[in-house]
Amino acid sequence: MKLFSSSPLFKAWSQGRPGFSAGLFYAMMGIVGVWSSGLLFVPAVVDATLQRMHLATSSFPAFAAQQISPAMYNFANQGWRAPEDVTLEQWNARNHDPGSYFNHFPVRNLTWFERDQVGPAGLWGYYRSRFQGRELHTKYRLEPSPEGGWNVIRVESKFSDELH
Repeated sequence: MKLFSSSPLFKAWSQGRPGFSAGLFYAMMGIVGVWSSGLLFVPAVVDATLQRMHLATSSFPAFAAQQISPAMYNFANQGWRAPEDVTLEQWNARNHDPGSYFNHFPVRNLTWFERDQVGPAGLWGYYRSRFQGRELHTKYRLEPSPEGGWNVIRVESKFSDELH
């Protein structure tokens, strides 16, 4: 108990009056609740969260603001790895295989497999996430880095209604 008793938040709660820290904590919880509820009713929230899952958010502040909201298990995230480069439209038209499902950020699929299987030409990753009738398709390129290791590059990201 001594470990926590020096915390200002603990002191405020134990004295029956919430302090600034408690107010900040409750505000953050409220924001997460409103954002999570917005997933059910607001298409812009669905789009922003899908873009977050594909690391395709338009700005870092928008991406960072969403980090307090849970990211796992929200969407149907699917992914495929392939040695050839095709457009998202071509990939979507010819690939009806359900692919692998991921609970975390789909691009992690490029970091969770045996990278020694990738040749010098690199590898392509194609990902799709679905929620509430919206689909986001994203293509990544995995290529060897001159310094060693790998570079993961987001090539393009489109919602299904933008695929021609």
